[in-house]
Amino acid sequence: KENPLDMELSSTLFVFVNKDAYEKLSKYENIIYLKGIKSFNADVINFCAKHCDWMFIHNLCCSPVEVLKIRKKARPKIIWRSWGSDVGYDFNSGNIFIRTIKKVIGSFHKRVVSQFYAVGIANMVDKIDIEQRFGKVKTFVLGYSANSQGFEAAITAKASVIDAKKTINVLIGHSG
Repeated sequence: KENPLDMELSSTLFVFVNKDAYEKLSKYENIIYLKGIKSFNADVINFCAKHCDWMFIHNLCCSPVEVLKIRKKARPKIIWRSWGSDVGYDFNSGNIFIRTIKKVIGSFHKRVVSQFYAVGIANMVDKIDIEQRFGKVKTFVLGYSANSQGFEAAITAKASVIDAKKTINVLIGHSG
């Protein structure tokens, strides 16, 4: 059976700044290594934006100050898959001076993120967090399943009737 993702993968380029990760996947044709760049930053995003229509950024592992360096032309091409830890500063930590500086930078950071095409999330909790931080930005569930069976199973399970006489185990946390 032909893989339905082949067409999508052939038009996708994976960009690495980590040499070890690149070397482990170097057998594939659609990957490149950006030599001389030590970490993922705005320079990588700006470089890639010149050569693509869309950028899916898995974990925006840049500081809010670094995000401010993303060029205006690149911003509408970005679909950022947020993981919570990459949303910006904790505005409640530090002394009053540090918190004030974080809030000023945070307001500019918010403006940049609001210019991204969209933010990929896992669930409603992520949506609430993203909208509290960045305002009304476009969000959508962005999973990593090659098919929709996982999503379909979750919807089916959610809709199923629960027997109140049976023990129900619930996993709480981010490891689910």
